[in-house]
Amino acid sequence: MRKYLRLQPWLAAWCVASSAHVHALQVLDVRDGVSVTAKLALREPTRIKVEGTLIGEVFGNVWQDKTNPTGEIIVETDPAKGELYVRPLSPTTTKPINLFVSTKQATYTLLLQPVDMPADTIVLRDRTPRVARATTSPGKAPQHVRALTALLAAMANESPTADMRIEDTVRDVRLWQATRFTLLRTYATPGLIGERYLLTNLGDAALALEARWLDREGVLGVAIEQATLEPQASTQVFVLRAATP
Repeated sequence: MRKYLRLQPWLAAWCVASSAHVHALQVLDVRDGVSVTAKLALREPTRIKVEGTLIGEVFGNVWQDKTNPTGEIIVETDPAKGELYVRPLSPTTTKPINLFVSTKQATYTLLLQPVDMPADTIVLRDRTPRVARATTSPGKAPQHVRALTALLAAMANESPTADMRIEDTVRDVRLWQATRFTLLRTYATPGLIGERYLLTNLGDAALALEARWLDREGVLGVAIEQATLEPQASTQVFVLRAATP
């Protein structure tokens, strides 16, 4: 029987395995729980691999014909190599796409920006010392990411679950010059806090955003709807934190 990587999307299941030709390379230094930004080819497959290990699970809004026809991204797998081939469902989209990639050692958060370019390869390189990675239980990462993606999906789709405690607030938070960063709503679940912000570019030039700029102590994940923010434009920003006792 042919084996497939397990793909665990927010709303969907797994797709079939295949191979593709790629022509370029993006090497990203990553670590568990920290977002990184990469370019995603609009019309060609983009290959994703993790240096030195196999990808075991993928979480995100993955398209699947019957179970998630509204998904954002098509994912195909090479189970022998533990690699992915991905492309946006829409060949004209400009919205960044969040994808969580898990190995036995860690889970990496990707913010993929669709770009009109040839097929490409993304290599994730984790420089975390092996001793530090060994302290994480092999079975912990997928459960951790399931909780994060469930919370993120509820926040993005305005579909909170019964166990979430929601608080509406309008409070400006100091961020960068020529920006306004407003906390609109918080979502509390057992073990996690989600915060939904509205970021507005008050300057005269476009602002290129990277999720890692919002990485602080206690932050487990960041998702930004628009990676490039034109003057006077706004975008939603979702920040996921560990709940404090």
